[in-house]
Amino acid sequence: MNLLTTRAMAARLSASEDYVREHAAEFGAIRLGGPRSPLRFDPERVEQALERRRLTYHEPKPEPEPKRRPGPRRVPEGVELLPLPDDVGRAA
Repeated sequence: MNLLTTRAMAARLSASEDYVREHAAEFGAIRLGGPRSPLRFDPERVEQALERRRLTYHEPKPEPEPKRRPGPRRVPEGVELLPLPDDVGRAA
């Protein structure tokens, strides 16, 4: 099994070593020893992780039709409106 170092992973992904460390679990990293030991990566597991993240092309969704503003209110036929008083809007 040929494991990659953090530096080799960063070069392979064209990313920083910090990025590789932050996503180590996602890439299936293996620690060689205790909790502060160096990380190593199996190239096959890394490729599988990248494949799961790969974006696929989807047909663009059509633009929604613009919402139309409601037109003026129309008085139904046969309905008589009440008259307004002459002094509408005047203070008493």
